[in-house]
Amino acid sequence: MCTLVEANLAAFRIWPAATHAIATLVPVESPGLGTMAVDKHWRLYYDPEYLRAKPPVDAAAVIIHETSHCMFRHHQRAVAQCGKNATPEDWHLWNVATDYAINSSLRAEGINVADGIFPGDAVPPLEDLLSAESYFSELRKRRQECTQDPASLGKPGSGSCSDGQQRPWESGSPGNSQDAPGAGGADGAEADGAGVPSEGTIEDIITKVAKAIASQKGRGKGRGELERFASTTLVPIADPKAAFMRAIRNALHAVAGPDHRTYSRSSRRRPAGEVVFPSTYTVIPDVCVLVDTSGSMNDQDLSMALALISRVFSAFRDRRGVEVICGDTSLKEVQRVFQCNQVSLTGGGGTNMGKLVKKIANRQRPPQLLIVATDGDTGWCDRSDVPTKVPVLVGLTNDYYKRRVPTWMSCFSLNP
Repeated sequence: MCTLVEANLAAFRIWPAATHAIATLVPVESPGLGTMAVDKHWRLYYDPEYLRAKPPVDAAAVIIHETSHCMFRHHQRAVAQCGKNATPEDWHLWNVATDYAINSSLRAEGINVADGIFPGDAVPPLEDLLSAESYFSELRKRRQECTQDPASLGKPGSGSCSDGQQRPWESGSPGNSQDAPGAGGADGAEADGAGVPSEGTIEDIITKVAKAIASQKGRGKGRGELERFASTTLVPIADPKAAFMRAIRNALHAVAGPDHRTYSRSSRRRPAGEVVFPSTYTVIPDVCVLVDTSGSMNDQDLSMALALISRVFSAFRDRRGVEVICGDTSLKEVQRVFQCNQVSLTGGGGTNMGKLVKKIANRQRPPQLLIVATDGDTGWCDRSDVPTKVPVLVGLTNDYYKRRVPTWMSCFSLNP
């Protein structure tokens, strides 16, 4: 038998770095809930009967899990991932993804959530220690490949995908739940934040915990979501899409080089006497955008690819337009377009971006910059297959496959 006080004391001993955060949770007794849950106001909903049935160590692990949802801002991050028009199935999928990220990270720290779900429970298994966004991207892709009613997703043994396999995810078990943003607390009462910590207090606590986790790295602590939490809290990361556009501009500048001088037209400077100054001009590099149009690219992935092309148009203005090539295992269509709506997406077969990158880079007149928009579920080529003068930038619509991209390519996320 265990009480909330005993569970909290055990949690303090197990994970001292998060003591401030655990102590800040506002307990709300919820008989009949059958589990524990948190909302975005840092309220902890718990069922006393659920706690009584657990040893203090197991109950402490669940409290640490729920605290992690709050510290990692999973409620706020869900809005960016699921969108404003998200369905309950989207929220459930995000909850499963966050549980994977938290539980695999805690297990790496020696903290095991006894009734938790882990990336290895998926079919086929997922890697450990990835971000919630990476898990969500892959689970969403798997869901779209399944033919059964989306309402049944996440239920163990609840049917098969189109290939006859078991569902590639598991439902959140007791002690592994957070509430969808705007969906109310565990007792349905999240209308206001009365009696909960202020936003300033929460930020101070998150910073303290991040510093505590970062200070333990020398002893091998802080892996997976914990490491990302500490690094991004203490040194906030830049918007990946903005970083991608900067990388494109820097690559263009590196290819074009400094401004050139010409006497074919007079300079605007008007010196005295008969001295003539040259004018300057900039070389416009030849840019090619390769769009993955294989069967694994769904409508959302293709929309992100088109958005990338649109951003390239805004950052790179060339009277010749931009070369856009669609392909899966072979080059389908080469287009020279001037507007994003002129792009014709053709394909739908298998995928091998490495083969297409090699083919484009070894043309008689290769582009001076190659940008690839893909979900990342593809093979890649070696550096020796691509001429040194052709830099390759990869925009991923699915963060889960980031580790597949060769290190010699610059890789960025296109996810919203």
